[in-house]
Amino acid sequence: MAKKEVRENILKINYMNLGFAGGILIGAIIFLMTLSGILFNLYPQMLSIISDAYGWLGYDVTPFGMVLGAIYGFIDGFIFFFLLGILYNRMR
Repeated sequence: MAKKEVRENILKINYMNLGFAGGILIGAIIFLMTLSGILFNLYPQMLSIISDAYGWLGYDVTPFGMVLGAIYGFIDGFIFFFLLGILYNRMR
């Protein structure tokens, strides 16, 4: 019985840590994409999609929008990966 308990604990995902990692990843991606759009005019189509998603919350391809997009990306990434971790733990 002890081996089964140990095995179950090993296979579970810590969904809080997964949420934070996913939030940081998505926030950093949006931050860097916006920065590259400001400096080098890269990814115009992707930045247009991000503007469509977060534009009503104040996001734009500006330095302030870069920070705001990183915050919104962190929140969305955290929620998505947090729920993904919970779903994974319940389905196994």
